[in-house]
Amino acid sequence: MAGWQKYFYVLLVAPMAEEAAYRAWLLGPQWNGRALPLRLFVACFGFAWGHLLFSDSGSAWFQFGRLVDYLAFSCVVTFLWLRTRNLWVCVAMHFASNLLAEVLKFAG
Repeated sequence: MAGWQKYFYVLLVAPMAEEAAYRAWLLGPQWNGRALPLRLFVACFGFAWGHLLFSDSGSAWFQFGRLVDYLAFSCVVTFLWLRTRNLWVCVAMHFASNLLAEVLKFAG
């Protein structure tokens, strides 16, 4: 993927798809009555692990640091979802995070 398609995917498609899957679906009302701690664990760790599966490899400590980073971000966005129940707030946060990462890559 090159050019504008990469940015379209990274900035729009990925945040909408991931937040719909990890927040709205896994933590949505259709699962009420089921173990919330388990759903929180799957949503947060699934998001973090999924990002590591599709990323560049590195040392074990580097990957551990990235896991902690993605896990922390996932916990923040999950908190936003639980607080607002508004998927667009989560998508906007994810978009802003991806935008910042792309700007820093470009500037770096």
